[in-house]
Amino acid sequence: MKKTIQLILWVLIVGAVLFYGYEWWNSFPKVSFAPHLASHSKKEKLDSILIATLNQNQLSGLAVSVVRNSKVTYQKAIGFNELESKDSLKTNTILPVASISKIFTSLAVARHFQSLGLNVADPISILQHPLISPESDLGKISFEELLRHESGLKDKTVFNEFFKQKKDQSLDNYVLDFLEGSPKLGRKREYNYADINFDLLGFLLSFSSGASFDQLVQESVFWQLGMKSSYFNESLIIDGGYRKTSVWKRLKESPIEYQSHPSPSSGLQSSVEDLNNALLQLIRLHLGNMQEELLWLQTDPEKAPAGFQKIEINKQQFIGHFGGQAGFSALLLFDPEEKFGLIILSNTRDRDNFRVNLASEIHSLIQQNP
Repeated sequence: MKKTIQLILWVLIVGAVLFYGYEWWNSFPKVSFAPHLASHSKKEKLDSILIATLNQNQLSGLAVSVVRNSKVTYQKAIGFNELESKDSLKTNTILPVASISKIFTSLAVARHFQSLGLNVADPISILQHPLISPESDLGKISFEELLRHESGLKDKTVFNEFFKQKKDQSLDNYVLDFLEGSPKLGRKREYNYADINFDLLGFLLSFSSGASFDQLVQESVFWQLGMKSSYFNESLIIDGGYRKTSVWKRLKESPIEYQSHPSPSSGLQSSVEDLNNALLQLIRLHLGNMQEELLWLQTDPEKAPAGFQKIEINKQQFIGHFGGQAGFSALLLFDPEEKFGLIILSNTRDRDNFRVNLASEIHSLIQQNP
């Protein structure tokens, strides 16, 4: 009996040593920058905040932009886009922004369906897709319920995905598989955050318009907002991105695996510079290039436009969206009344809520008198 216990202990010890050794070998040293000796101007103080955030949270790279009074008042990128090659992260570096994608899918939904004379409260069966019957629970879901995650639809569980054979599938095939599986809705139409809501919206956009989802978004949203370098994912896997190792103070690669290509819910690839152009219009709300779309999405003055999130920073409500998937983290927020907007992008997973903490520090500093 003692020998059996000893053998098990030795197996566990050897396994742990091999695991930690493998993790060390396949990881990179943490990135660290020397802080400024003295910070006098707001720009220098913002630089110091970024450096401290990168160092304290073990980030590979960090890019930030601040918009105030219809101008980009601060824009900075530090760290590395690729740790192996030491390729610097820049403000024009294209990164996955995860669920910030939902903002732009929402705008595309608003522009197209509004052009058809449809209302955000209309049921999706109005599009007459053969797999969505007007009598079914699915067919009775409204565009707004999808946009606000109040449809009752749920994403597939990790357990389902583990036993599912992975295949390279397009958006159409992915959603058709979902629809042909007779999706069941929750008993109550209450809030349940699920990417399938937006993947279904992207599928319906393509079905209704006769154009591919990515082409439609490019023409109806990106071109209108000056996002010349942005696009939705063209493959299921996007390399890059990092997260902390289990034990060592090091970073290991953490690529994104999407369910489909493109992925309307989370597949946007963009940069701080491109998102700046969008933010300059969004912050103007009903006066910018997307005024009609935002009015279509604004169904309740107490809520954010459908497809957007309300985000609290320093006990103040902002409009925007978080994005986080695998080794990438993002945040876009704005307040039209204060005329303040902020973009945070990182190619490192946010395990310690650094985005909220950074947004809080930046907002507090910007509010101070010069």
